[in-house]
Amino acid sequence: MKSVQLISVAVALVLAASAVSAHRISMQRSPVTLGGIQQMKSATQHRALQMHQHALKRGLQPAGAVVNNHVAPMFNNLLFGSYVANVSIGTPAQNFTVVMDTGSSNLWVPDSLCTDLAVSPSCGIQNLYQNTSSSTFYNSCPCLSCSLLIPYGSGTVMGTLSTDTVVIGGVNLPNTSFGRVYAEPGPLSEWGAPTFDGILGLAYPIIAMPVFSFLPGPFDEMMSRGIVSQDLFSIFLSSNENDTTSFVDFGEVSHEHHTGEFITAPQNSMQPELGYWCVSVNAIKVGSTVQPGTSGIIGVVDTGTSLIAGPPAVVNPIIAQINASTDCSNVASLPNISFTIVVDGNKTHDFVLTPQEYTYRVSFADGSPDQCECGLFAFDAGEGVLPLWILGDPFIRTYFTVFNRGTNMLQFAKSVQH
Repeated sequence: MKSVQLISVAVALVLAASAVSAHRISMQRSPVTLGGIQQMKSATQHRALQMHQHALKRGLQPAGAVVNNHVAPMFNNLLFGSYVANVSIGTPAQNFTVVMDTGSSNLWVPDSLCTDLAVSPSCGIQNLYQNTSSSTFYNSCPCLSCSLLIPYGSGTVMGTLSTDTVVIGGVNLPNTSFGRVYAEPGPLSEWGAPTFDGILGLAYPIIAMPVFSFLPGPFDEMMSRGIVSQDLFSIFLSSNENDTTSFVDFGEVSHEHHTGEFITAPQNSMQPELGYWCVSVNAIKVGSTVQPGTSGIIGVVDTGTSLIAGPPAVVNPIIAQINASTDCSNVASLPNISFTIVVDGNKTHDFVLTPQEYTYRVSFADGSPDQCECGLFAFDAGEGVLPLWILGDPFIRTYFTVFNRGTNMLQFAKSVQH
């Protein structure tokens, strides 16, 4: 009897392990370069302004709010330090590298119709979707309009919505809507080719394009079809460049990359209107000192942003206090920074980042001394805007995160970097 029990336990463990691997998609972190950090800053500014513009369109900004549109292209940050994964579309499968982005909601890849390389040179070296090669392609979508227009700093991505079989993390999703992009205006440096082909959004359908289409993304399809055991996904971001230990687990919470108990944070009251993954931040501290102007913050937890960003009137004094040396000589002596977040039971918890966690360190192949830069960035989004901050990759690398659509809450535990 005991041997039968042991066999049963072993079988159960194998099944559990296979269930996790079947719903997991590995991600690779691109290397960080010194020039890349500067481009991250421009890109972070644009992502922040996109969020403000979305809020403005929904009437969530005060009357007379001004938003500055003169920014660099968003996708610059996807070239450096980004996390990309492989998905397939069509039958037989056509493979694409996509950015897993909790700050947007659409899945799109470049299409074979993207032939004007003078306008869209990236299409000349990206993987292009070939609808005539897929037996499961269906030229239809569940929206009134199938036109896909997504504005970025370099121009507007233009395409059309269609339907085909999408496979992600071992999950087969027949008849899933996705964008076939036929124009990516701008030079190669602005669209990430050949580092990635497209985007897979993991935010709420309220911000999906077309506007007010509420188009379900792949994870929404997983939930509605009962494919995942839980209506959540968890994300681990590795600090190691070019490895594949980073991942998104759909419907699962693995435990090999975090330590301690999970801390649950309800989303900010503005989340249903904003559509992002949002927490309420009551204070930001440098060391033990609360920084002025850091109460009442809406913190957007965003894998698609490589930095932590906030208003310049608040962030610039913080950066000045930290005073990270570009030669990395004082990193060990820099203060911790912490985000005081409202957690379950209307309590608060300080999520601490050490200097090693909030700075970027760049190494050089020629043996030149390493260079370091603070991972906080100030952006100017105009007057009268919502108090939005972006808690980008430095925060998510530090805290393994569970994005729970079933409870509309987030859970955090300290990451374990191997």
